[in-house]
Amino acid sequence: MKNRTLLFVSFGVLVASAILGRAYLPLATELLAAETGLDARALKLQRQLLLVDTHVDTPTHALEFPDWDFFARQSDTHVDLVRLRESGVDAPFMVVYSPSRLKPDDALVHALAMCDVIHGWAESRPSMLTIARTPAEVRAARADGKIGMVVCMENGSPILPGRLELLRDFYRLGIRYIGLCHFKTNHLCDSATDDPVHDGVSAFGRRVVEESNRLGIILDVSHISDDSVRDLLRYSKAPIVASHSNARARCDHARNLPDDLIHGIAASGGVIQLNFAAQYLSPAYLDEHTARKKRLRPSIEAIEHEFADDPARVRKEVRKLRKQEPEIPRPGLEYWFRHLDHIVELVGVDHVGLGSDLDGVGAMPRGIDDVTSLTVLTRGLLERGWSEENIAKFYGGNFMRCWEMVEKVGVEIRSGTRPTSGSED
Repeated sequence: MKNRTLLFVSFGVLVASAILGRAYLPLATELLAAETGLDARALKLQRQLLLVDTHVDTPTHALEFPDWDFFARQSDTHVDLVRLRESGVDAPFMVVYSPSRLKPDDALVHALAMCDVIHGWAESRPSMLTIARTPAEVRAARADGKIGMVVCMENGSPILPGRLELLRDFYRLGIRYIGLCHFKTNHLCDSATDDPVHDGVSAFGRRVVEESNRLGIILDVSHISDDSVRDLLRYSKAPIVASHSNARARCDHARNLPDDLIHGIAASGGVIQLNFAAQYLSPAYLDEHTARKKRLRPSIEAIEHEFADDPARVRKEVRKLRKQEPEIPRPGLEYWFRHLDHIVELVGVDHVGLGSDLDGVGAMPRGIDDVTSLTVLTRGLLERGWSEENIAKFYGGNFMRCWEMVEKVGVEIRSGTRPTSGSED
């Protein structure tokens, strides 16, 4: 808002100079230069530091629309290769997402197809893209002028009951963090947005936790229930993360984290990566979003039943249905900063980062329209007095530190210097 005000003042002074003479022109020029200078500094900083975004859902769009071109500038998504490069994003975590409505076997096939999309991108543009499997490979890719895409899993349903080898197979395909469930409870754990079945993490889910620790896969708590998070804090030997979550104290949605769990994640050595979903930022937007969701639920359920064997058609029809609804006014970007400020006040700047959820959300705060809008975020951090050192922590340093800790735990478990099981209490 401050920058927008500055821009309007500058424009007003320019108009005055045109009407009243040249006396106002130097002031207008100075104000506009300050505005442009701050934007330039923000973009320059983004390109200088290591920029990690831990939740990018673009592969879902690519799988649904096979003719869609990731390598060209697009207008129907938040992300493509052109805009990633313009924004200076070094390590986008590309999400292998399996809808909760899929049966386990179908979820497995779906997840493998999504892995194929991401690997296909890297194979098609080896001079620009690579699959990064370690923090060292992320840094090496950046040094080579490449984007190091990291593969991650949202919803562990493809890890079929009793089939722990599937977790190892996905690790070989590059999966480096896993969220055990999504909007619905599954065989691994309870969801934050569904009725509990396991009172946290299931018995097999605990085996997945232990094997993830052994392999060096990060455990992601976004979407899982509070009791499931507490189980991960109890059982995991490695730090845990929230790949795309905000603060419940600032917007009371079950997907957001309460203060005690924010403290717990930070105490584990983990990080909370904040996302842009409007319904998780603003209480007023959440109320309207919830009312619209309730109103549309019967129609969406009818679509899901009619096209049960065609997930792409379901998404298409649901998208068409939602477009018929009046648009809810987007909250201002200050709501996102309120979440960031709250978490920093609780646990400090060493435990926050970016997990945008680009191409996985509908509405975002005003000023955030796609991946190139990260400059607006950087500018906001600079305006709020964040040092370049702390901005570097936010954009990647904190998460990379956590990832290295998870890797270290895995090495110790595999070498026998650390026990594999967590507390039994």
